[in-house]
Amino acid sequence: QGIPMDLAMTSYYQRDLINEEINNDNTIHPADKEDYQKIAWTNYLDEYSTEFGLSFEQKENLRYFLANGQSTLERDWDYYAMKGSDNVRPLVEQFKNSGLDVLKYQVIRSGMEQIFSDKNADGTPVKDSKKRKLIAYLDQWGLDDNMKNLMLMADDYKYGLYEKPSSSKKKSSSSKKSSSSSSSSSTKVKGGFSDFKGF
Repeated sequence: QGIPMDLAMTSYYQRDLINEEINNDNTIHPADKEDYQKIAWTNYLDEYSTEFGLSFEQKENLRYFLANGQSTLERDWDYYAMKGSDNVRPLVEQFKNSGLDVLKYQVIRSGMEQIFSDKNADGTPVKDSKKRKLIAYLDQWGLDDNMKNLMLMADDYKYGLYEKPSSSKKKSSSSKKSSSSSSSSSTKVKGGFSDFKGF
């Protein structure tokens, strides 16, 4: 991927140091350590890539291959059609038609897994903050809207780049009620009975 071997080996060694340091930190809850490692590793790669002039794609490729080695290099779209997640399998044909390289897909998906929602003061996720950050990340890859849409749908965003369509049922129901009530109010009543034929 155009990354000098010495830089790759240095970053590999640094990743192990980061993981070990966080594993040994008793102030971090065990359930949170993996997230802390991802964040620390991301911060390190950002600084590292700036120092050594790595491009965005080189940095992301380095992150991916240090985490996965060559274990996924032989995967193709047919692999994901058979063994992909429930979100990915139905999209495989669209991914193929989009022209997105399967290896690039793997690297991007791996990068998306490092992105988290912002949190409010009480620890609850900030609405839509993760999706906004994911879209900003995908923008850095220079993907077209169709590819970005597919990547988000594969990440369990049912409507991809777009918002959930507003329901028209409620509007339809309320307009029917409104129409019914106005019709009812305009009906004249004779002798306690509605003004229908036969009464």
